[in-house]
Amino acid sequence: MPGYELSLIMKVLHGPELRDAVRRSLTFILENGGIIRKLEYLGEKRLPYRMRAHNENFVNGRYFVVDFHAPTSILPVMHNYFKREIDIIRPSMIRQETEAMPTSKPCEGVFEDIYQPKQRKLLHTVQNQLKDIKL
Repeated sequence: MPGYELSLIMKVLHGPELRDAVRRSLTFILENGGIIRKLEYLGEKRLPYRMRAHNENFVNGRYFVVDFHAPTSILPVMHNYFKREIDIIRPSMIRQETEAMPTSKPCEGVFEDIYQPKQRKLLHTVQNQLKDIKL
């Protein structure tokens, strides 16, 4: 499943109202097969411009960022739900590019040709001392 970042600007709610609004949004992600990785609350801030949602004007909002993984088939449903949610002023969802694990070769030992002559001599000395040590 690909990873996504959902940024939510929510109404300025307090206490249990805010908790219920966030819980509803996160529960919707979980019920549709998503896995929530991180929830971050960025605080209450003044909006960059007056925003209109659900026939109301807003100048302040509470910012949340949710990192989650979900199947691509539910994204349109999820976007539609967040647009209709009464406590969300502005939802924004972007796909996160996940870096693939680099494929590495197994260690083949020390490459002596990359060392200078003095370093090669020191390397051979250390290797011989290690062979002499019995555990």
